[in-house]
Amino acid sequence: MTEDEARDRGYSFTGVYEYHKEDLVLRAAEMKAKGYRTVVVPSRASGYERHAGVKRGMVLGYSLYAGRRYFVDQSIHDIQVEMQGIPKRRSYLLGEYNRLLSEVNAREARLTSHLTGLLNERLTAKGK
Repeated sequence: MTEDEARDRGYSFTGVYEYHKEDLVLRAAEMKAKGYRTVVVPSRASGYERHAGVKRGMVLGYSLYAGRRYFVDQSIHDIQVEMQGIPKRRSYLLGEYNRLLSEVNAREARLTSHLTGLLNERLTAKGK
C-alpha cells in the first residue's frame, strides 16, 4: 500500500517513522491490541533525494498510519494532560504573584520611611 492509498482509505500519518520494518510492525501490533486500525506503509524515494546510491522507488523507511479513532484518543489524552497541569500552574502563578506583591509592599514601605525621614529633616532644618 502506498501513502496515497492509505490516505484514501481513511488512514493518517501518526508521526512514527522507522528505518527497519520489524520495529514498526511491533509498534503497530501494540496499537492494534488497543483497538486501533493501523497500516505500515513503505516510504519510497521520489527520485529527488541527494544521497549516493538512492534510486527512485527505493524503500527508504517505513511509516505508521492509523485510523481516525487513534487521533481522537490522542486529542482526548492531550487535553487530559493539559487539564492536569492547570492546578499546578495556577498554584505556581499564585505563589509568584504573592512573592512579587510582598516585594512591592516591602519596597513601598522602605520608600515611604525614606521619604518620611527626608521630610522630617527638611522640616526640622527650616524650623531652626
